[in-house]
Amino acid sequence: MNKPAPRALIVGMGIGGLATAMRLHDIGWDPVIVERASERRAPGYFIGLFETGRATAKRMGILDAIGNRTDPTTITYDVERDGRRRPGMGYGDLPGGPRLILRGDIETALHDAVALRTEMRYGTTPTALGEHPAGVVVTLRTTTGEDIAETTEHFDLVIGADGVRSTVRHLAFGPDNRFMRPLHHIVAATTMKEPVPGYRSQDGVVLAEPGRSVWTFPFTGHQPGLLFNYRTDDEDAQFRRPPIESLRAAFGPEPVGPVLGHLLRQFEQADDYIFDSARSRWTPGTPTGSSCSVTPPGA
Repeated sequence: MNKPAPRALIVGMGIGGLATAMRLHDIGWDPVIVERASERRAPGYFIGLFETGRATAKRMGILDAIGNRTDPTTITYDVERDGRRRPGMGYGDLPGGPRLILRGDIETALHDAVALRTEMRYGTTPTALGEHPAGVVVTLRTTTGEDIAETTEHFDLVIGADGVRSTVRHLAFGPDNRFMRPLHHIVAATTMKEPVPGYRSQDGVVLAEPGRSVWTFPFTGHQPGLLFNYRTDDEDAQFRRPPIESLRAAFGPEPVGPVLGHLLRQFEQADDYIFDSARSRWTPGTPTGSSCSVTPPGA
């Protein structure tokens, strides 16, 4: 009699979770992916796909599906607050010729490859893990509208692909503050609704100053991406006020000028955004070191 395929629970339906499900299925596992969100997320923000990433995507059979949003007519300008500008180097000009894409381009390609052969559950998150020699007993909570249901299931393996503030790590090893270290750096990202006045929609701008910078990333077939980043000695203070107020304080006290003023208004008017701190993290049982990641709260 054939032995049933081992079951793996993958928590998180982002790039890491979907790629893991694809590989586990290929080697004979039966993966189940759960995602806290009630539906697939928005396309997300900017990613540069370099040679290693392209080779990996090609090996996985999804490179063509990911596509390429690089606009060959893009010109990136280094700008000053007073409006002065000069041709500069954009992200797409870096050595290796990265493809400029959206996070959702990768997720969609992976999702389409995985969905027909993998069980996916939305609105679901683990609330308890019980390890034993034969596997892991997991309590899963599923929220559908106002209804909440809990089930207990057995898996041979549980994989946390649920971001920096991982529920799996918290349940298995303890509070986040034991494994996350601040880097005193804030990142804010969104999608612009309107290009910078005086620039083409396919142009990029970079305003870089000591300890702070702002970039725009033009795409083919999509509104430009917008990224702010800055250093801070008090991370907690950045989250005690609306994000736009923290951004204005971080890029002050000098007058913002025409370009920076427009970009701040674009962030303020955005329907969706990321505003979070960059942190180093490590997981028990792994070599000492750090990897920097940024994840929107609640993702």
